Amino acid sequence: MTASPQESSEYNLLEVTPYEDSGSVIQFVELWNRPDSADKEHASLMVYIEIFDYESEDTYLSAFEEAYSGDFNGYISSLKAKEEVVLGGKEYTLLQFLTQLPNGEDEYFEEYYISQIEADKYLVLCTTYWADNEASKDSADAALRLVAIE
Repeated sequence: MTASPQESSEYNLLEVTPYEDSGSVIQFVELWNRPDSADKEHASLMVYIEIFDYESEDTYLSAFEEAYSGDFNGYISSLKAKEEVVLGGKEYTLLQFLTQLPNGEDEYFEEYYISQIEADKYLVLCTTYWADNEASKDSADAALRLVAIE
């Protein structure tokens, strides 16, 4: 599907987007609580499935950590936490990254809750929120609670 759901006659189909190197993604939900991501109370949530032909969940998680850590055009991201969590009765691996903006002052968190759902498919819940703003964090947590159900 290349048209938006409103423009497509097949709006009930999900779009599978291949990555350049390998694998693909099926995105289900993307929510923002503010139209401008620079707003210090901004938070977001994405829910998607990644499809990769990895031998194990550990291999996938290691590749995920490596892909999301580093310098991306001045945005410096580093892994701050990795732990097992339960959301809505389902087990996830939480990978929490802290990203510093190119201005060197502002930072935001990206939290990836990852659960293997089939041999090569991984459910990913991702929240983002500003590091020093409790309202932003509270909004991210509220959005996560809405989708983290059994």
